[in-house]
Amino acid sequence: MSQVLDQAPAQMDTGRPRLPIDRVFSLTGFGTVVTGTLIGGSLKEGQEVELQPKGLKARIRSLQSHKHKRKQVDPGGRVAINFSGLEKADVVRGDVVTLPGQWISTKVIDVYFRHLKDLDKPLVHNQEVKFFHGSAQRMAKLRLIGQAQIAPGEEGWIQLILSDEIVADRGDRYILRRPSPGATLGGGQVIDPHPVKRYRLKDRSPIERLEKLLAGDPADVVMEIVKKQGPMRLRETIQGAELDADRGLGIVQALIDRGELLTLGNGEDPSEWFLIARPMWETAKRQSEDILQTFHQQHPLRPGMPAEEYRKRMKLDPKWSSRFLQAATSAGWLSAGSNFVQLPTHKSRLSEKQEQAVNSLLRNFLAQPFNTPSRREVLEVVGEEVLQYLLREEHLVSLNEDVLLATTTYTEAINRIRATLLTQGTVTVAEVRDLLNTSRKYALALMEHLDAIGQTIRDGDVRRLKG
Repeated sequence: MSQVLDQAPAQMDTGRPRLPIDRVFSLTGFGTVVTGTLIGGSLKEGQEVELQPKGLKARIRSLQSHKHKRKQVDPGGRVAINFSGLEKADVVRGDVVTLPGQWISTKVIDVYFRHLKDLDKPLVHNQEVKFFHGSAQRMAKLRLIGQAQIAPGEEGWIQLILSDEIVADRGDRYILRRPSPGATLGGGQVIDPHPVKRYRLKDRSPIERLEKLLAGDPADVVMEIVKKQGPMRLRETIQGAELDADRGLGIVQALIDRGELLTLGNGEDPSEWFLIARPMWETAKRQSEDILQTFHQQHPLRPGMPAEEYRKRMKLDPKWSSRFLQAATSAGWLSAGSNFVQLPTHKSRLSEKQEQAVNSLLRNFLAQPFNTPSRREVLEVVGEEVLQYLLREEHLVSLNEDVLLATTTYTEAINRIRATLLTQGTVTVAEVRDLLNTSRKYALALMEHLDAIGQTIRDGDVRRLKG
């Protein structure tokens, strides 16, 4: 026996420890103590932990393994944890000790099931069963996937709807028992602890994906994880596939080289990459093109869709939305400004009627450079969207909420004012009025505008160049 144990492979350390609690008690002078078998990763004295599925936080006061105190315990051994911050009443058998934020509990899981052959009844859809996993026990309703029943001696796919949440991972073992009279029905492996949907009875579409996960080919597992949950971080993908870091990175790189995976954030440390599967990327491209094409048709004069609206329409997660926009821009299927998103082919265009109105308006601005229509009058003629177009395309310049100038008039006026300031050192509003042969209204608007954009500074009744 000792030789067999010595030759047994070490428990994999994926950096995501779980301790299913099989016993909880209280010791005078120490407080709450729990025991269980540690899997998935190491725990350290003083570390903050999370009790799942309750979400309670506590700190490890001390650790013991095989009757010896430890500063650190590794996966595969029996462990006792003395908590600081938890009462005995907070903990029950079946709870799981984890590191904060690493695990999400679940009430719905997809499993592979082997039905014991010496039983007399098949497993049927919606049957109530007892579910045993780790140290947890739950009632469950089973939903068969792709078949009406599983006869004794046969195998099949099941989605289990649990009475309460558990913490499960792909590959975990479980057992099903009949509630009454009590009898073991069979067991198998958890294949997907977080399925995206509930399936219909004869829907066989999920089976191909589940079979790949069951077979355990690392590349297939990585692809199925990213297809379902992506975009997701490289390190989370590797952990989900239960691979060590070096092997996981090699498999991911091979999938990237084959074009099956793409990265968002290629220039960064690989651990910060977000991975997206090619089919999801192509779907996002089509969806983006449809959304932006419709927006451009509805708003031909706007430069693009507001970036925040685009993120909401595309359902981009804030964790990776900026990387997604950078990657899509690099791929050439959108252009992103500071606060808008557009198709690369989009150009703001006036309708024939709008163009006629704009040409007439601009002639008025040039004919009387310092007796121009007010903003209100311009809006009455062409409307807000056309006005914003004229400002954006630099046909007009807005000095304040009322005064607009043609860009050529504005440029000439600014150059003359600057030349005067360079010669005289200072200038008054009255001098600007006379210099440009205009009214005080326009002279004051120009000087306040120069103050606002940081070119001049007011000193009493005069202005001088800033800096």
